[in-house]
Amino acid sequence: MSVLKDTLKIYHTYTISNAVVNETPPKHRVIDNDHQWLLYGRTQSKRSKLNHLAFEL
Repeated sequence: MSVLKDTLKIYHTYTISNAVVNETPPKHRVIDNDHQWLLYGRTQSKRSKLNHLAFEL
């Protein structure tokens, strides 16, 4: 499917900016997480060759 050609791939590391993190209401949770990441068309992602993760709030 060409629509999914730019999909993020599992086990790859990405730099993601402009993502939104929201609290997930209990009735909408599929797994036991309080928050969810929302990625929109304006969310920028770039494949990274870094071998570590860093979180910045």
